[in-house]
Amino acid sequence: MILGVYWFYKFPEDLYDYSFFKFAGGLGGHANDAAEIQARVFVKDLEQFLAEIKTLKHQYPKAYLSIKTDGSDLLINIGDYNLYDYHFQFAEEIEQILKEQNAISINNDKPFNAIQSYDFNNGFEMVFERNKHLFISLVSSNFKKHNAENAAFRIDCHLPLNHKKAFIKALTQICIEEHISVFYYNDSEFEGKINLMLFFTNGRQTKDKIQNVNINLFGDKVQHLLEKYSAKIGHLGGYAHYPKNGPFMELMKDQEFIINENY
Repeated sequence: MILGVYWFYKFPEDLYDYSFFKFAGGLGGHANDAAEIQARVFVKDLEQFLAEIKTLKHQYPKAYLSIKTDGSDLLINIGDYNLYDYHFQFAEEIEQILKEQNAISINNDKPFNAIQSYDFNNGFEMVFERNKHLFISLVSSNFKKHNAENAAFRIDCHLPLNHKKAFIKALTQICIEEHISVFYYNDSEFEGKINLMLFFTNGRQTKDKIQNVNINLFGDKVQHLLEKYSAKIGHLGGYAHYPKNGPFMELMKDQEFIINENY
């Protein structure tokens, strides 16, 4: 599973600038239409272009690529439910090939009459694990810098106040072991206990560094800690003691894409 900074509803303004590609935000949430980076272009040498794309695609095994053609007119689509920097970098490299080919943009107003489709997704790596730990929720943030969102694990729990320091330290070590580079939390005390709202995620995911997190291996280790430090799932004391203090950051990367500036 890939955690971290992504784009779904809005384009990453001021981070990327394309000559050919346009961004189409996802619709209705992750149960509906994926977000897309799409280009409609004319190329003079279709076979040469497709050969170069095939070579490039091997460098981006986790990106889904679709190319449809009508003669030398192309509809190029990179789509997913979470578009990371990785996908936008892929589009940048395709744009470079298009420029070298002296490609020309095509009007997007009319439907594309696809005659042939090309599959570049042999070996496509979709990283997804079914979560067996019900105490771990997968959550998304509101909009951050450059319209970014963030996918994170969230765990709500409470434990004896005198166990908090050791518990947090042990969680931090698990994060390091399990390729999680961002760990922060909110808390609230209640009658000798501490309510915790824990967040685990990553920063920007790029071609040079994609962090795969095994949710079940991570969950197994956290479950052991919950037992060791007498922690229970959920919060005590009602809304008055909801964990509002924080965020307290133990591990952080690309903070402006993860934490609101007013904190």
